[in-house]
Amino acid sequence: MLKYYIDAIVQPGYLFKYNDAGQPEGMVKDRKMICITSRGGDYSAEPLKSFDFVEPYLRTIFGFIGLTDLHFFNLQPMDHSIEARHAAQRAAIAEVRGWVANHDWGSIQGTPTELPTGLKPAPLSEEATPFA
Repeated sequence: MLKYYIDAIVQPGYLFKYNDAGQPEGMVKDRKMICITSRGGDYSAEPLKSFDFVEPYLRTIFGFIGLTDLHFFNLQPMDHSIEARHAAQRAAIAEVRGWVANHDWGSIQGTPTELPTGLKPAPLSEEATPFA
């Protein structure tokens, strides 16, 4: 569904245009983007790192439309035990909080300077997933 959505919105005259030389030029300039993904395995190192097709694709397509200031937060691994999933959720929330706290938001109007303090992982049960 995400690929379809991207294909639907990445259209000439909408998110990119052709310059006088006939080359595509992104129309989304001077914007920041945060991408949050959820992954079954841990793709941060080999042997799975080479199987990560999501982040390189999203960097490529968003770069094509002009978005180059991207930061990825990857909630992983989620196909493991409940304890491992909760640990991954806590680590991702801490990473996002740290990034938000240390990022310059001065140029972005209406952007929060910190995450809500009550943010915590939702409870997971064994019945909620086939990957116990």
